[in-house]
Amino acid sequence: MPPEETLLLIDGHAAAYRAFYAIRDLTAPDGTPTNAIFGFVK
Repeated sequence: MPPEETLLLIDGHAAAYRAFYAIRDLTAPDGTPTNAIFGFVK
C-alpha cells in the first residue's frame, strides 16, 4: 500500500481580502495598492 499523501489547501482569496482591508493603505511608487500582497505574504 502506498503511503498517504497530505494536501494543504489555502483559501488565498479570503486571506488577501482580509489583508487588503485590515492593513493601512500601502502603495507602490506607481500608485498600485499593495497592502493585500503585503498582508498575504506576512
